[in-house]
Amino acid sequence: MGFYFDDNGEYREFEFWENRVSCIKCGKTYRQVCEEQAPGFRSRDLDVCPYCGTENGSSISINYYNYKISDSEGKNE
Repeated sequence: MGFYFDDNGEYREFEFWENRVSCIKCGKTYRQVCEEQAPGFRSRDLDVCPYCGTENGSSISINYYNYKISDSEGKNE
């Protein structure tokens, strides 16, 4: 969970989650942390593969934070 101030100056909680996704072009698995954008401050955010740079979608309500998976986590499980 995270927190932000809404349009009325009220302190609110927002959701975030992380999981593993695969790129539609290179097929590599990467870690994706998603965070709900604060209402009133939304903009289009791209889901970009950290390995090859391919756009795997976009959203106007989610921020994507994509990371390469370390060797210790296992790249393609």
